[in-house]
Amino acid sequence: RMIYSNRDSKELIIDLMEEHRAKFAVIYSGDSNFEMTLKTNNRIEHQVIRDQQGPFEFIQEVDVPYTGPYLVDVYTQGEWSIEQR
Repeated sequence: RMIYSNRDSKELIIDLMEEHRAKFAVIYSGDSNFEMTLKTNNRIEHQVIRDQQGPFEFIQEVDVPYTGPYLVDVYTQGEWSIEQR
């Protein structure tokens, strides 16, 4: 498990193992729009995980087609944390 905490927009590099589903638990305490997108290491959009007005908490599962590095692109204002489960 990994937990990433930050504020405002950020791009994270994470390693994922090929599996049917990977799980992310997200807490966003800001009140603006929060957009989280999973991208391949070539910056190709794989899946929009959330595009929603905050604040909120959620758990989201995503498909992982290959083992390797991915980018998690967070575009927002305010504090957030992402737990990779």
